[in-house]
Amino acid sequence: YGANAVHPYLALETVKQWHGQQRTQKMMEAGKITKSTLNEAQDNYRNAVNAGLLKILSKMGISLLSSYAGAQIFEAIGISEEVINTSFKGTTSRVGGISLEEIASEVITMRPE
Repeated sequence: YGANAVHPYLALETVKQWHGQQRTQKMMEAGKITKSTLNEAQDNYRNAVNAGLLKILSKMGISLLSSYAGAQIFEAIGISEEVINTSFKGTTSRVGGISLEEIASEVITMRPE
């Protein structure tokens, strides 16, 4: 907690991979999706995330981001007590979940290089 900003490098990389796929390019050429440059696609992602966050924050009654930062006003679901104690101290969780070992295994499976 305590982060005031996050650089979504993985999300932007995912948009880059999506944009570069042959299927995506063919859909743009066929007019099934709007043609865009990589920068435009990444800007579209940022705008969609910003709009979504604003909607969620307003539904939660948060009008100032500063009143939200570090507030720990949510509950963790699907994360083990070990992970919570290591990375999210003080977070409520009534349901257990994935352990650090399982997270490591998933990372190795998804990124074998």
